[in-house]
Amino acid sequence: MRVFFLAAALALTTATALATESGTRTAQCLFENDGVHYMGGRCTFVPKDGQGSFEVLDNEGRVISAEVRVTGKGEGNLSWRSKNGSKIDLGQAYQADACWQVDKGVLCAWSLNDPVSLESTPPEPDPNKTVFYGSRVGMYDDILSKEGINSTHAVIQAIRGHDGAVQLCRQYGKDYSKACIDKNSSGKKETISADCHTGKFLDFSGNRFQFMGKNKHQADDNVTKYMIKYLKTGEILDGSGASGYGVEIGIFSSLCPAIAPYESD
Repeated sequence: MRVFFLAAALALTTATALATESGTRTAQCLFENDGVHYMGGRCTFVPKDGQGSFEVLDNEGRVISAEVRVTGKGEGNLSWRSKNGSKIDLGQAYQADACWQVDKGVLCAWSLNDPVSLESTPPEPDPNKTVFYGSRVGMYDDILSKEGINSTHAVIQAIRGHDGAVQLCRQYGKDYSKACIDKNSSGKKETISADCHTGKFLDFSGNRFQFMGKNKHQADDNVTKYMIKYLKTGEILDGSGASGYGVEIGIFSSLCPAIAPYESD
Protein backbone atom coordinates (compact mmCIF):
# COMPACT_ATOMS: atom_id res chain seq x y z
CA MET A 1 0.00 0.00 0.00
CA ARG A 2 1.55 3.26 -1.11
CA VAL A 3 1.59 6.01 1.50
CA PHE A 4 0.39 9.41 0.39
CA PHE A 5 0.45 12.40 2.72
CA LEU A 6 -2.69 14.37 1.83
CA ALA A 7 -2.80 18.14 1.74
CA ALA A 8 -5.48 18.14 4.40
CA ALA A 9 -3.01 16.67 6.88
CA LEU A 10 -1.12 19.95 7.08
CA ALA A 11 -3.10 23.16 7.60
CA LEU A 12 -1.30 25.78 5.53
CA THR A 13 -2.23 29.47 5.63
CA THR A 14 -4.17 30.29 2.47
CA ALA A 15 -3.63 33.32 0.30
CA THR A 16 -7.13 34.48 1.18
CA ALA A 17 -6.25 34.38 4.89
CA LEU A 18 -3.16 36.45 4.22
CA ALA A 19 -5.15 38.93 2.17
CA THR A 20 -7.76 39.53 4.87
CA GLU A 21 -5.07 40.68 7.29
CA SER A 22 -4.29 44.35 7.10
CA GLY A 23 -1.13 45.78 5.65
CA THR A 24 1.69 44.83 3.36
CA ARG A 25 4.00 42.13 4.70
CA THR A 26 6.77 39.70 3.81
CA ALA A 27 5.58 36.23 2.79
CA GLN A 28 6.75 33.12 0.95
CA CYS A 29 5.75 32.91 -2.69
CA LEU A 30 5.91 30.50 -5.57
CA PHE A 31 5.05 31.49 -9.14
CA GLU A 32 5.46 29.25 -12.17
CA ASN A 33 4.01 29.45 -15.65
CA ASP A 34 4.39 27.30 -18.75
CA GLY A 35 7.22 25.29 -17.21
CA VAL A 36 9.23 28.33 -16.05
CA HIS A 37 9.99 28.91 -12.35
CA TYR A 38 9.78 32.69 -11.92
CA MET A 39 9.45 33.05 -8.16
CA GLY A 40 10.36 30.81 -5.24
CA GLY A 41 11.32 32.58 -2.04
CA ARG A 42 10.47 35.61 0.01
CA CYS A 43 8.12 38.13 -1.49
CA THR A 44 6.20 41.25 -0.57
CA PHE A 45 2.50 40.47 -0.14
CA VAL A 46 0.12 43.36 -0.85
CA PRO A 47 -3.63 42.97 -0.14
CA LYS A 48 -5.76 44.75 -2.75
CA ASP A 49 -9.32 44.62 -1.41
CA GLY A 50 -11.63 42.96 1.08
CA GLN A 51 -12.47 40.15 -1.34
CA GLY A 52 -9.05 38.52 -1.08
CA SER A 53 -7.37 40.05 -4.13
CA PHE A 54 -3.63 40.47 -3.73
CA GLU A 55 -0.33 41.19 -5.45
CA VAL A 56 3.07 39.69 -4.72
CA LEU A 57 6.40 41.30 -5.60
CA ASP A 58 9.53 39.19 -5.85
CA ASN A 59 12.18 39.92 -3.20
CA GLU A 60 14.92 37.85 -4.83
CA GLY A 61 16.08 40.42 -7.37
CA ARG A 62 14.09 39.29 -10.40
CA VAL A 63 11.90 42.42 -10.48
CA ILE A 64 8.64 40.68 -11.33
CA SER A 65 5.20 40.65 -9.75
CA ALA A 66 2.01 38.63 -9.97
CA GLU A 67 -1.55 39.44 -9.03
CA VAL A 68 -4.87 37.71 -8.38
CA ARG A 69 -8.11 39.67 -8.73
CA VAL A 70 -10.80 37.68 -6.94
CA THR A 71 -14.11 37.51 -8.83
CA GLY A 72 -15.97 34.97 -6.69
CA LYS A 73 -15.54 32.24 -4.11
CA GLY A 74 -12.36 30.39 -5.06
CA GLU A 75 -12.19 32.10 -8.45
CA GLY A 76 -10.25 35.01 -9.85
CA ASN A 77 -8.05 36.31 -12.66
CA LEU A 78 -4.28 35.83 -12.58
CA SER A 79 -1.77 38.11 -14.28
CA TRP A 80 1.90 38.96 -13.91
CA ARG A 81 4.43 41.60 -14.94
CA SER A 82 7.80 40.71 -16.41
CA LYS A 83 11.08 42.56 -15.88
CA ASN A 84 10.28 45.01 -18.68
CA GLY A 85 6.94 45.89 -17.06
CA SER A 86 4.72 44.16 -19.60
CA LYS A 87 1.50 42.82 -18.14
CA ILE A 88 0.63 39.26 -19.12
CA ASP A 89 -2.89 37.98 -18.44
CA LEU A 90 -3.06 34.26 -17.68
CA GLY A 91 -6.84 34.04 -17.48
CA GLN A 92 -9.23 32.54 -14.96
CA ALA A 93 -7.64 30.99 -11.88
CA TYR A 94 -9.03 28.62 -9.27
CA GLN A 95 -7.97 28.47 -5.64
CA ALA A 96 -6.59 25.33 -3.99
CA ASP A 97 -5.53 26.15 -0.43
CA ALA A 98 -2.75 28.76 -0.67
CA CYS A 99 -2.44 28.47 -4.43
CA TRP A 100 -4.23 29.91 -7.44
CA GLN A 101 -4.00 27.74 -10.53
CA VAL A 102 -4.45 28.40 -14.24
CA ASP A 103 -4.03 26.00 -17.16
CA LYS A 104 -0.22 26.07 -17.21
CA GLY A 105 0.66 28.07 -14.15
CA VAL A 106 0.32 28.52 -10.40
CA LEU A 107 0.75 31.34 -7.89
CA CYS A 108 1.03 30.54 -4.17
CA ALA A 109 1.50 32.73 -1.11
CA TRP A 110 2.12 31.52 2.44
CA SER A 111 3.10 33.08 5.75
CA LEU A 112 6.77 32.94 6.75
CA ASN A 113 6.01 30.22 9.31
CA ASP A 114 4.50 27.73 6.89
CA PRO A 115 6.85 24.74 6.23
CA VAL A 116 6.52 24.69 2.46
CA SER A 117 8.82 23.83 -0.43
CA LEU A 118 9.54 26.70 -2.81
CA GLU A 119 11.68 24.76 -5.29
CA SER A 120 10.81 24.54 -8.97
CA THR A 121 8.40 21.84 -10.07
CA PRO A 122 10.35 19.12 -11.92
CA PRO A 123 9.75 18.57 -15.65
CA GLU A 124 7.92 15.52 -16.96
CA PRO A 125 9.91 12.33 -16.27
CA ASP A 126 12.15 10.80 -18.93
CA PRO A 127 10.79 7.30 -19.71
CA ASN A 128 14.34 6.07 -20.24
CA LYS A 129 15.34 7.08 -16.72
CA THR A 130 12.16 6.43 -14.75
CA VAL A 131 9.45 3.79 -14.37
CA PHE A 132 5.96 4.29 -12.92
CA TYR A 133 4.78 2.30 -9.89
CA GLY A 134 1.28 3.87 -9.89
CA SER A 135 -1.14 5.60 -12.21
CA ARG A 136 -1.10 9.07 -10.65
CA VAL A 137 1.16 11.90 -11.73
CA GLY A 138 4.52 11.67 -9.93
CA MET A 139 4.17 7.99 -9.03
CA TYR A 140 7.46 6.94 -10.56
CA ASP A 141 10.85 5.67 -9.40
CA ASP A 142 14.23 6.80 -10.68
CA ILE A 143 16.13 3.98 -12.39
CA LEU A 144 19.44 3.12 -10.71
CA SER A 145 20.54 0.19 -12.87
CA LYS A 146 19.46 -2.13 -15.68
CA GLU A 147 20.65 -5.68 -16.34
CA GLY A 148 19.76 -8.19 -19.04
CA ILE A 149 17.19 -5.99 -20.77
CA ASN A 150 15.21 -8.00 -23.38
CA SER A 151 16.62 -11.28 -22.00
CA THR A 152 15.28 -14.15 -19.90
CA HIS A 153 16.44 -12.33 -16.75
CA ALA A 154 15.81 -8.62 -17.21
CA VAL A 155 16.18 -6.65 -13.96
CA ILE A 156 15.75 -2.98 -13.13
CA GLN A 157 16.63 -1.53 -9.75
CA ALA A 158 14.99 1.81 -8.97
CA ILE A 159 14.56 4.21 -6.08
CA ARG A 160 11.71 6.34 -4.79
CA GLY A 161 13.13 9.77 -5.56
CA HIS A 162 12.62 13.45 -4.87
CA ASP A 163 11.30 14.73 -8.21
CA GLY A 164 8.43 12.27 -8.37
CA ALA A 165 7.44 13.14 -4.81
CA VAL A 166 7.29 16.85 -5.66
CA GLN A 167 5.03 16.18 -8.64
CA LEU A 168 2.81 13.77 -6.71
CA CYS A 169 2.33 16.18 -3.82
CA ARG A 170 1.76 19.28 -5.90
CA GLN A 171 -0.02 18.10 -9.01
CA TYR A 172 -2.12 15.37 -7.46
CA GLY A 173 -2.44 16.30 -3.79
CA LYS A 174 -2.25 20.10 -4.20
CA ASP A 175 0.13 19.92 -1.24
CA TYR A 176 3.29 22.06 -1.24
CA SER A 177 4.52 21.06 2.20
CA LYS A 178 8.01 19.74 2.83
CA ALA A 179 6.44 16.96 4.93
CA CYS A 180 4.56 15.57 1.93
CA ILE A 181 7.71 15.50 -0.21
CA ASP A 182 9.71 13.83 2.57
CA LYS A 183 6.96 11.24 3.06
CA ASN A 184 6.90 10.27 -0.61
CA SER A 185 10.64 10.37 -1.38
CA SER A 186 11.60 7.53 0.92
CA GLY A 187 14.81 6.59 -0.91
CA LYS A 188 13.58 3.01 -0.82
CA LYS A 189 15.22 0.77 -3.43
CA GLU A 190 12.87 -1.47 -5.40
CA THR A 191 13.28 -4.09 -8.09
CA ILE A 192 11.23 -5.25 -11.08
CA SER A 193 12.14 -8.23 -13.26
CA ALA A 194 10.99 -10.19 -16.29
CA ASP A 195 11.60 -13.20 -18.48
CA CYS A 196 11.13 -11.45 -21.79
CA HIS A 197 10.93 -14.78 -23.68
CA THR A 198 7.93 -16.09 -21.73
CA GLY A 199 6.53 -12.63 -21.01
CA LYS A 200 6.28 -13.27 -17.27
CA PHE A 201 7.24 -10.37 -14.99
CA LEU A 202 7.09 -8.99 -11.45
CA ASP A 203 5.96 -5.45 -10.66
CA PHE A 204 7.03 -3.23 -7.75
CA SER A 205 4.55 -4.89 -5.39
CA GLY A 206 5.70 -8.41 -6.27
CA ASN A 207 2.57 -9.17 -8.30
CA ARG A 208 3.09 -11.62 -11.16
CA PHE A 209 1.86 -10.85 -14.66
CA GLN A 210 2.37 -12.22 -18.16
CA PHE A 211 2.64 -10.29 -21.39
CA MET A 212 0.44 -12.13 -23.91
CA GLY A 213 1.29 -10.21 -27.08
CA LYS A 214 -0.79 -7.86 -29.20
CA ASN A 215 -4.51 -7.70 -28.69
CA LYS A 216 -6.22 -8.93 -31.86
CA HIS A 217 -9.17 -6.66 -31.08
CA GLN A 218 -7.03 -3.52 -30.68
CA ALA A 219 -8.79 -1.73 -33.56
CA ASP A 220 -11.97 -1.64 -31.45
CA ASP A 221 -12.69 1.33 -29.23
CA ASN A 222 -11.40 1.16 -25.64
CA VAL A 223 -9.36 -1.98 -26.26
CA THR A 224 -5.73 -2.22 -25.16
CA LYS A 225 -2.91 -2.56 -27.67
CA TYR A 226 -1.40 -5.48 -25.75
CA MET A 227 -2.79 -8.24 -23.54
CA ILE A 228 -1.54 -8.49 -19.94
CA LYS A 229 -2.65 -11.38 -17.71
CA TYR A 230 -2.67 -11.18 -13.92
CA LEU A 231 -1.38 -14.64 -13.07
CA LYS A 232 -3.00 -14.84 -9.63
CA THR A 233 -6.52 -14.69 -11.08
CA GLY A 234 -6.02 -15.30 -14.80
CA GLU A 235 -7.69 -11.96 -15.48
CA ILE A 236 -6.76 -10.01 -18.62
CA LEU A 237 -6.29 -6.34 -17.71
CA ASP A 238 -8.99 -4.34 -19.50
CA GLY A 239 -7.18 -1.03 -19.80
CA SER A 240 -9.21 0.83 -17.20
CA GLY A 241 -7.45 2.85 -14.53
CA ALA A 242 -8.60 0.39 -11.89
CA SER A 243 -7.09 -2.57 -13.77
CA GLY A 244 -3.59 -1.06 -13.64
CA TYR A 245 -2.92 -1.82 -17.30
CA GLY A 246 -1.05 1.42 -17.94
CA VAL A 247 1.35 0.81 -15.06
CA GLU A 248 1.97 -2.86 -15.84
CA ILE A 249 2.60 -2.40 -19.58
CA GLY A 250 4.96 0.44 -18.68
CA ILE A 251 6.91 -1.89 -16.40
CA PHE A 252 7.11 -4.63 -19.01
CA SER A 253 8.12 -2.12 -21.70
CA SER A 254 10.97 -0.90 -19.51
CA LEU A 255 12.24 -4.46 -19.06
CA CYS A 256 11.53 -5.79 -22.56
CA PRO A 257 11.41 -2.78 -24.95
CA ALA A 258 12.22 -4.89 -28.02
CA ILE A 259 9.02 -6.86 -27.47
CA ALA A 260 6.71 -4.08 -26.31
CA PRO A 261 8.00 -0.62 -27.23
CA TYR A 262 7.15 2.15 -24.77
CA GLU A 263 3.71 3.69 -25.22
CA SER A 264 3.48 7.39 -24.42
CA ASP A 265 -0.29 7.47 -24.03
